[in-house]
Amino acid sequence: MPLLKLQFAIALAYALLAAAGMVLAIPPGYASPLFPAAGLALAVALQFGRTALPGIWLGSAGANLWHSWHVGILSPTTTVLAVVIGIGAMLQAWFGAWLVRRWQGARWQALEQEQDSALLLLLGGVLACVLSASVGTAALLAADLVHPAGLAFQWWNWYLGDTLGVLIFAPLSLCLINRHDPVWRERLRRMVVPVLLALGLAVAAFHGAARWEGQQQQDQLSADAEQIAKGISARLITHREVLASLQHFIGATPDFDYEQFRLFTQITLQDNPDIFALSFNDLVADAERLDYEARISALSPLGAFQITERDANGQLIRAQTRPEYLAVRYIVPLAGNRPAVGYDIHSDPVRRVAIERARATDAMAVTAPILLVQEQQQRVGLLELLPVAAASDDGQPAAKPHRGFAVAVVKVDQMIDIATRGRVPDNLRFELVDLQAPPERGLLYRSDAPVPGPSPVTSTPVDWSTDLRMGDRDWQLRVAVTEAYRQQHRPWLAWAIGLVGLLFAALLQVLLLGMTGHAAIIQRKNTQLLLAEKVFDNSGEAIVVTDTLGMVLCTNPAFSRITGYAPEEIAGRNLRLLQSGRHSRDFYRDLWRQLKRSGQWQGEIWNRRKSGELYPEWLTIATVRDEQGAPIHYVGTFSDISAAKQAQEQIQFLAYHDALTGLANRMLCMDRIDHALAHSRRHGGRIALLAMDLDRFKLINDSYGHEVGDRLLKAVAKRLQHMVRAEDTLSRLSGDEFLIVLFDTGDDHAVSTKCEAILANLSRPFDLGGRQLSISFSIGVAVYPGDGDDTATLLRNADTALYQAKKSGRNTRRLFDQQMNQEVVRYVETRDALKLALAHGELELHYQPQIALGARRKDDRLIGAEALLRWNHPERGLVMPDDFIGVAEESGLIVPIGAWVLRQACRQAVAWQAAGLPVDIIAVNFSAVQFRQGKIDAVVFDALEESGLAPECLDLEITESILLEDLQRVLAALQRFEARGIQLSIDDFGTGFSSLSYLRQFPVHRLKIDRSFVRDILKDPGDRALVQTIIQMARNLNLRSIAEGVEDPLVLEQLRALGCNEAQGYLFSRPAPPEAFTRWLAGLGGGKP
Repeated sequence: MPLLKLQFAIALAYALLAAAGMVLAIPPGYASPLFPAAGLALAVALQFGRTALPGIWLGSAGANLWHSWHVGILSPTTTVLAVVIGIGAMLQAWFGAWLVRRWQGARWQALEQEQDSALLLLLGGVLACVLSASVGTAALLAADLVHPAGLAFQWWNWYLGDTLGVLIFAPLSLCLINRHDPVWRERLRRMVVPVLLALGLAVAAFHGAARWEGQQQQDQLSADAEQIAKGISARLITHREVLASLQHFIGATPDFDYEQFRLFTQITLQDNPDIFALSFNDLVADAERLDYEARISALSPLGAFQITERDANGQLIRAQTRPEYLAVRYIVPLAGNRPAVGYDIHSDPVRRVAIERARATDAMAVTAPILLVQEQQQRVGLLELLPVAAASDDGQPAAKPHRGFAVAVVKVDQMIDIATRGRVPDNLRFELVDLQAPPERGLLYRSDAPVPGPSPVTSTPVDWSTDLRMGDRDWQLRVAVTEAYRQQHRPWLAWAIGLVGLLFAALLQVLLLGMTGHAAIIQRKNTQLLLAEKVFDNSGEAIVVTDTLGMVLCTNPAFSRITGYAPEEIAGRNLRLLQSGRHSRDFYRDLWRQLKRSGQWQGEIWNRRKSGELYPEWLTIATVRDEQGAPIHYVGTFSDISAAKQAQEQIQFLAYHDALTGLANRMLCMDRIDHALAHSRRHGGRIALLAMDLDRFKLINDSYGHEVGDRLLKAVAKRLQHMVRAEDTLSRLSGDEFLIVLFDTGDDHAVSTKCEAILANLSRPFDLGGRQLSISFSIGVAVYPGDGDDTATLLRNADTALYQAKKSGRNTRRLFDQQMNQEVVRYVETRDALKLALAHGELELHYQPQIALGARRKDDRLIGAEALLRWNHPERGLVMPDDFIGVAEESGLIVPIGAWVLRQACRQAVAWQAAGLPVDIIAVNFSAVQFRQGKIDAVVFDALEESGLAPECLDLEITESILLEDLQRVLAALQRFEARGIQLSIDDFGTGFSSLSYLRQFPVHRLKIDRSFVRDILKDPGDRALVQTIIQMARNLNLRSIAEGVEDPLVLEQLRALGCNEAQGYLFSRPAPPEAFTRWLAGLGGGKP
């Protein structure tokens, strides 16, 4: 099906099912208790994947837009709302399909087991439907289409509707979509009628129960509202009784004074706080006005009395002449009401209408809503007027004319509060309206907000109303239900009935899906049984089936191949026949206990073949149970793991032993040291760690090759093994490093004796395939507990002692002491400080001139200068090379330091030459470490290229120790230097391994005689002879000789006499920084020192 056609079909189907679901929607929102479209959406999302999502969105948005138009609320807001709800529906379908695929894999496509169907509905319905409900209700709330109080119910309603839609319509939709598949077609045939029937019954039951519950809700509202109406009616009756009592008092006491009136009304006012004031108003004809005012003035506690009215500005003035007046004679309370005394209420139109009705009916009349002028706070009030008849001559009341009116001033809000106290349920709103008053002034009271005086009647929807008679006026009580009241009184029977019915329909689908799935499973299992039989016969693993007693029922060919027993030989016999005897009874007892407890056992076991050979196997035993869960068979599968065991043992050995020598490796050695320390802590005793290292082993490797080196290491290991006890540990840590752990050793003398014996033994030549090699060893010793209490400390201290042994000349042993530790600390401190010095520019070069010697002193001339390194330490000042060069070489820092020295010296020489100063050669010292670790060619050539110095102006001073390194590599490097024109000098000649052979091999230009020989040349004949020999040897080899450390003029003349070519020393100049040396150069005359 083309993509657009598919998406349009999905959108149309979704919209039709959504419209059907919206018929059940509960106002005021869109949520439906059953939403079939959600089930369709999950089904198409599963079947068609993401391509179905646009159709779901289009169908949902279209259905919601149609619904908005249908109910008359289509607007930009509801359009956006429809789009958002569509997105929520689309996301829900995608999320549900993702959950199903994630947790069920491909099982959802078959749904052969009831649990598969249940899991699909759980994931795609119960869990995924949270998404659309959350998005939809949030959108409804934002659009102000649901009240916050009803949000939870709306969400639940939405969620339940989508969930039930998925539970019922997702399986049906899958049946329809896959109807071309025979299994699904059969499911569709069996499911449609029962499910639709169950669904129809559930919906019908839901609607019936919902109608009954709606009537129950209305009855409850009527009962609650009637209580309010009764309370108000009862209050009105009370007010009539109050006025009737006052009427009777006036009739019985025609000549009452103010005090009598106050005493009579005071208790009544206290009992009725909603009555603001009680008054008696005299009906006075105009002809009687003056006499009346004079008489009341005499009786009134306020003194002068006159009949008043209000002008257009609301000010009290003397009442204008009219046929009659209804003036207030007395009013209680008097406080706050003094201006009312004498007021003609007949002058006010509102009061006049009520007065005329009361005179006409001779009954109580009530005014329209008024604003109480006596109150500072504005509120709705009203007047209740009851006419008082004039007395006849015989003392009985006459029908007419009336003497006056008993009047009550009422605060409406307080009257209603008293009337409804304890009668208004929570969350119920009501208002009181005067039906005879103009609409703009007819509102008397609202329960949810104060009414500040006569106000317009609101247009709030009314859920219940009733008319009340207040005297001669018609009032109406209007009751409105809030969302919270609905939630509080919402019945759940219809929901329960509908939910049970719909869940029954969903369960029916699950059962019907399971029935058809089981039929497919049975057919597939028959096929699988045939396949299992072939697998059983052709399996590479042995398989044996026994009864619960261990009697063999059947085996496969692999069993016979491994054990040697043919099927007919083993059938009917107990598997105990194979037991090897290597396992105890407890082993088999634990095996059976676990097998019975968990139904499975797996592990390694040794058995016996028919030939009697023992072999290891990896065995898995599984329990086969009947339908009641009782064991009926055991199935064992195993494989011969003899080869794997051998490989594992080899791997285990290699994990803790050195592959070359077979000795314990570092891991095993550390473990044994830890155990030995733990034993010594408990029982006492000393432990000695002997850290050993072959001296100059790298030279052997480089000279004879790594094969010879490996043979030497194995020979060393073999000798050492003969020198340690069984309880001691000999290990190879790495390379040429060995470690011996001596347990329960004696005192230091015994340890030293052992070390001497080891050194003596190893000093004997090794015969390596006809080649005799002699080596030496260095040993560092640390002893527990004196030199450390843990493995790390002992190892560190043993290494420190080994370092000192090598530093002391090798082929010796050293026992650790704290002084060594301090030297290590100084080494570390110096190394770290050197790193900072290089980074912070604390290093600097000083220069000492080198002088070519003539026949006489005046013939001497400057030929160059030697660059000498100094360290300008921020605390220690100027530090000489002897204090840090050794640390630099050991730490490898000499490589970057040496490169820096070479670059600086070359740049300085170029600067002097550019200034016309006679520095033809700049001499720079090179360390053996630079040759080993640094890229020496690149360092030298880059320095020359960067500075622009001619190669023939550079003299590299190397020590004899360089010549003991990798001969071929060093020779090749020196030859490359010589080819570029760089000069080479042997520094400190005669102090090291001097040999005529390397002088002939290496391209050396100059021999530098060490200062230790030059210093005592005048005193020590031996030194003079040695210096003379070196000079003569250099001359014979066509090399130049230069003596260093020349400080005495007599020594200089002696060297001249011996034929030395060049000299340098304090006699000419001390080493000086570049600025001072430049001044020294400038002071030379023609290069003469």
